[in-house]
Amino acid sequence: MRGRSILVFAGTLLSHFTSKGNLFSDAFSLDPLKNKDPTASSSSGFSRRQWFKIPIALGGATIYGKLLSGAVKKVARGDLEYPTAHEDRIKDTIRIAAIASIPAVPSKNENDVVTRLERPLRILEVGCGKDCRIIRRNLYDDAFFDLASSGITKIELTGVDILSPSTEAIHSAKDVLSQRVESSKLDISFDYVKGSLMTGLDFDDGFFDCVICSLTLCSVDDQVGALTEIKRVLRQKGGSFGYVEHVAVNGDEPYRLLEFQQELFDGLQQLVADNCHLHRFTEDNIYRIFGVSEGTSTAIARDRFLVDEMWPISCQTSGVIKLL
Repeated sequence: MRGRSILVFAGTLLSHFTSKGNLFSDAFSLDPLKNKDPTASSSSGFSRRQWFKIPIALGGATIYGKLLSGAVKKVARGDLEYPTAHEDRIKDTIRIAAIASIPAVPSKNENDVVTRLERPLRILEVGCGKDCRIIRRNLYDDAFFDLASSGITKIELTGVDILSPSTEAIHSAKDVLSQRVESSKLDISFDYVKGSLMTGLDFDDGFFDCVICSLTLCSVDDQVGALTEIKRVLRQKGGSFGYVEHVAVNGDEPYRLLEFQQELFDGLQQLVADNCHLHRFTEDNIYRIFGVSEGTSTAIARDRFLVDEMWPISCQTSGVIKLL
């Protein structure tokens, strides 16, 4: 089965190469002329050099397919479990973001402020995936415990993705949440809404108290547009955005080999992994769109880390941004 997948991948790459002409040279070639070969044949549309690159492309596809297959094995422990270093960051990020998003509700006594919220706390998970993995892996549990301890009694959790989860996945997610209801006395609801950050979400401005995003911003077509939409649906003055994303190696980090691999395989990764980009400076865009340097929001948590078992998406960052 793995061999067949590699052949399918190689065939897909070859088809893409012959239709667009420069995919593999863009990803692998160090030739500054690329397609500007003076020996190009007008009858075939390809130069001798380009025809020579086709078997190289197939060989590179096979190698990358094998490497990616090995990485997938390491990541997928069971159906839903990811490496501990990654899942621990998700749990911490959700917990910090959820607590930070609790609106301060003034009491009748002007000198006192209470945190008891009469309406449900609204949490949005963008890119919840077809498996509702984060819920089913109980990665919200720490957040639910702290929210209950802080006086929150109702939570509306909404998942958004361009791909609809299976009925089984949604039922499983709701079963997991119902167990949390019994143990924490929280009233937790979960709904899936099909939607795209690129075309706009069907929610009012500032509707959500907290937005969670994990391994999603790597694959959106327009990262700035996606972040702008996330900010739009987030409550002004206190709403929080928690993220865990794989990112490009920064220039001041010592992972030069990994950086080289990110740049080398970026085009192939996009082709075989649903537009996943290996070399995006996602956190820079987050800070810029949320106006951290301008003082319109503040970073209350931030971490950069490596998860070797998740190569080639091993360079990751997590954080929480709060709107001021």
